[in-house]
Amino acid sequence: MPAIQSPLESLKLGKQRSEYSNLETQLETLQKEPPTCRTTPNYLNVNYYKLGIALCYYNGALDSVEYFNKPSGKFSQCAPGLYPSWFPDPNDSGKDLVVKFGEPLQKGGGTKKEAIDIWLRWKNFQVEMPTKNWDEAKDVVWCQLVVFEE
Repeated sequence: MPAIQSPLESLKLGKQRSEYSNLETQLETLQKEPPTCRTTPNYLNVNYYKLGIALCYYNGALDSVEYFNKPSGKFSQCAPGLYPSWFPDPNDSGKDLVVKFGEPLQKGGGTKKEAIDIWLRWKNFQVEMPTKNWDEAKDVVWCQLVVFEE
């Protein structure tokens, strides 16, 4: 039996929300309930909490997609079948990410108790690690990934 392709596999950012209506319907069907929407003057976040996915629209165009590898707040863990094929494995550590994608273009977070968690940025995506300790980051499994266009 052939593998089922993620509805997010060939997703292209930058189009108007109306062009993603089939995708949103498909995700709503998978979730078995409508998404929760949050708005600000320029942004609309369409949150599929049970699927562990959020679509972020900026001025009506899809700006980014967020995937949760670990439950976070209202978000469940995203099912691996919804990840695009190029994604890291759900069990990948910081060290695994560097082996797969090379050295990050940017890194941030960490160093202090009050600081934000460590993040690693490559071209068109950023990964968050659930630690503030750089010595631990190589062994910690990623928790969140955001796909965006530069």
